[in-house]
Amino acid sequence: MTADTQANLWNAEEALARLGGNETLLNRIVGMYLDQVNLKQQQLVAAINAMNLDEVRLQSHSLKGLSGDVGADAVREKASNIELFAKNNAMDKVASEAENLDAVIKATLAKMEKSL
Repeated sequence: MTADTQANLWNAEEALARLGGNETLLNRIVGMYLDQVNLKQQQLVAAINAMNLDEVRLQSHSLKGLSGDVGADAVREKASNIELFAKNNAMDKVASEAENLDAVIKATLAKMEKSL
């Protein structure tokens, strides 16, 4: 994982600003993210394993949106890359980026859980 990726794991300040400074709401949303992100990743991996590009696009788009809502910028970026690779039928790049995504999700969740 690059230093840039590490620095962009969770942009809590930006997420808090989008919520009007409401820390209680941010904590609630982050809690929901923590509950949902692993399931979304599992759905994406299943689509990749099935070589279903349409489902890969759908699941990566969903993960991208979910991550953007909480300021999980590095996860959002990786999901966006996967979505783009799937649109371009580049399954080899999808699989490679999915491996990177796993490490980024784990690091992001650890950072979020420390802050709660």
